[in-house]
Parts: sequence; structure tokens; C-alpha cells
Amino acid sequence: MRVSYVNNVLTVVTDISEDTVKKGIASLSVKDDKQNELYRVKVTDCPDAANITKFGLTCNTFVNGKAAVIMVLPVDTTLEDVQRKYGEALVEAAKYTGVIASAAAEKEASIAAIFGEDAE
Repeated sequence: MRVSYVNNVLTVVTDISEDTVKKGIASLSVKDDKQNELYRVKVTDCPDAANITKFGLTCNTFVNGKAAVIMVLPVDTTLEDVQRKYGEALVEAAKYTGVIASAAAEKEASIAAIFGEDAE
């Protein structure tokens, strides 16, 4: 996951591929042993719906083929403000989006293997 804050634009690029999102095969959530949802990534077309919480991301675009959150913040927002408001949630995002991306790739590969090379 990559995070940048430049010219009042917060950009969070996950490891979850656009292809994974569009296929809709893999789950974009992480659950515990009791099937309680720990973290969820949602992707929407609405630019104003971007959101970052300790429990999930709402991505509003794709950057370099990866699901991403792009938020334009008020002009007077400093990097320290961003870190204070989103830092803890971004630590969780880094932890869980990698897990989601890995699990999705594994699931997609398993399904493709079942159908063989003719599936492409």
C-alpha cells in the first residue's frame, strides 16, 4: 500500500487489483474464526464516497490498476492533521488490504486452475 499527501490531496493506493474488483470472485473483506468481519474494502464510482476508517476503506477510483482512495482535503490541512485523523486507520488498512489482495489472488488462481487454460 502506498500513501501520499500532496497539494491537499490524500491518495491511498491499495494492493488490490482493479481486475480482482471487476471479476467480483474474491471477497474484499477479512473475517475472524467466528466469521465476524474485521475489515472491508468497498469500491464505488462516487468520488465523494471515499472513506477511511479503522474497519475499512471505501475506494473511489483506481490508480495504476489498483483500488485507491483519493480525497481532497481543506486547504489548511497539514500532514500532521492527516496523520492524526487517518494514521491509525491507515495502519489497519496496510495490514488488511495486503491480506485481502493475497487471498483474492490465491482464490482467483484456484478457480482458473479448475477451468484450465481454456477459461481465458
